[in-house]
Amino acid sequence: MEESRITLHKISVDTDYDLELERVISKIQEINAKLVCLQFPRGLMRKATQIASVIENNTEAKCLIWMEVCFGACDIPLQLEFVRPEIDLLIQFGHAKWKYREDIDRKIIE
Repeated sequence: MEESRITLHKISVDTDYDLELERVISKIQEINAKLVCLQFPRGLMRKATQIASVIENNTEAKCLIWMEVCFGACDIPLQLEFVRPEIDLLIQFGHAKWKYREDIDRKIIE
């Protein structure tokens, strides 16, 4: 598998996955998100700060990295309810496309 490199605003992330960061950044800008929660599977956790830096350097948003491992799109951190009013967008990085409907109180990038 060929490794991809994403470079936006002087920060790059080397990964074997297509993180769709351009799409993520576009969505953050579209909804004018100020606080974004990022959730990762174990294999991407080591790149979390780099990915957050790319997002922060290309948007007006600040990123909160959820440090518990994400086991799939249904693994929404229940503890987010304590900070939910401030979080504008939850982005889960994973290996498969979300194929279920959007919940009313969550914004999901498929």
